[in-house]
Amino acid sequence: MAPTINTVWPASPIELHPNLKALISRFFEISDSIDPVSGKWFADEIFTADGVMKMGARLSYSGSEGWCSHILRYPSLVSQLTSEISLLEITASRKMMHPVIQSREHTISHVFAANSPATDVMVLGSVVIQLKDGSEVTGEFNSRLVLADDGKRLKLAHSWADPTAMLEAFKKAAAALAASDNNAQA
Repeated sequence: MAPTINTVWPASPIELHPNLKALISRFFEISDSIDPVSGKWFADEIFTADGVMKMGARLSYSGSEGWCSHILRYPSLVSQLTSEISLLEITASRKMMHPVIQSREHTISHVFAANSPATDVMVLGSVVIQLKDGSEVTGEFNSRLVLADDGKRLKLAHSWADPTAMLEAFKKAAAALAASDNNAQA
């Protein structure tokens, strides 16, 4: 299902930028992908060369030549989920996708515009994450998306969500994954 199929969009007199709906839909389609090369899709299709992708105050990726300016504040959990933490750019951002995730599905409920023609918007929605251990985590999120001057790409995507339930589920799934790997090696 398309992430924006049931979205409530700003009503008149707010004019929507002609690329807005397609760009938001593609952004969340890529966000739902667990393909490790999806970071390249973000860099090639979504963000400007100097664009910024932020997740709360924890993580920030800058452009195709940029770097990760904030490391997750949960170093023990991150070390369980990945053997290496390095400074990453948007292209490499998805390589750190948790090995415990089976699938993700974002649904956008509302888009609010800060201006007209809606080049600075706030997106509200929910996400369902299926983990490889069979468990499921659901949460709400919001994202501020700012289009570049030409409207073809994003110069900013800043998302916020309460990570508590997801971090607990990731921790349990990572432990289960590590245990099954240890059993397979034994």
